[in-house]
Amino acid sequence: MKAGKPMFGFRTSSHAFRYPEGHPLFRWNAWASEAFGAPPGWGADGHTHFGHQASTDVSIIAEAARHPVLQGVAPSFHVRSWLYRVLPKWPPAGAERLLTGKCINPNKPAEDNPVAWIWKNSYGGRVFFTTLGHPEDFSVEPFQRLVINAIHWSVGEPRLKQWKGRIAIEVPYRGMVTSGVARP
Repeated sequence: MKAGKPMFGFRTSSHAFRYPEGHPLFRWNAWASEAFGAPPGWGADGHTHFGHQASTDVSIIAEAARHPVLQGVAPSFHVRSWLYRVLPKWPPAGAERLLTGKCINPNKPAEDNPVAWIWKNSYGGRVFFTTLGHPEDFSVEPFQRLVINAIHWSVGEPRLKQWKGRIAIEVPYRGMVTSGVARP
């Protein structure tokens, strides 16, 4: 990170560390804010989610529609990731919001929140961060395209000119049971 290299973060990397106050490594809890412009640890600055049974409808933010990371990405799509609350403090000033999410089946009142942004961290590294990235998301073609475009953008390479279609990525999820997730 300090070398100014590109940084790429998915979902739970926003709260990769959770040391108790007083622990010698407590400062690592804020790593995501420095690296990704994401909330500094779970629970900090209101960072939470709207329930594991929820899922997210994703939409391109109109002002960002021409960004190379979004080229060829469907204007709206649905993913299994439950929506994270990052507002009002995140992403930071200077970040460009690319996608917004609307929670489906929230367990409490839910406002739309940014789900993907780009940023330049204080070390000069290009950053792509998304609160999406549940294992089931990787089988969704627009998400695949977003990730591949973002990888190319973050390392300064042109996006793929030809997309050959959905990649067969079937990631077995051995976490919480996800059956019965309703989609309106």
